[in-house]
Amino acid sequence: MAGSVLETVVAIPVHIWATRQHGCYCERGTYTTLVLSGTLLLWAFGPGIVLLYLRERYRRERLTPFCDRCGYNLTGNLSGVCPECGEPVG
Repeated sequence: MAGSVLETVVAIPVHIWATRQHGCYCERGTYTTLVLSGTLLLWAFGPGIVLLYLRERYRRERLTPFCDRCGYNLTGNLSGVCPECGEPVG
């Protein structure tokens, strides 16, 4: 359903633009359609993709323990010391 709505939102302005052009639409129209569609997709879904990326990054940082000094992944480390740099882990 969302794909059909998005298709319509992109297709209607491009169709209006193409019908008002004089001369051949073939060479210029395909490129213009790609640019307009890509711009619309980035505008519509870009912020959502960035927010999903930031949420996943935050979740991973919060759930995965890392050494404060060197950034080594301390998952499963029970010794209390980073095996990479020797920093005590709290």
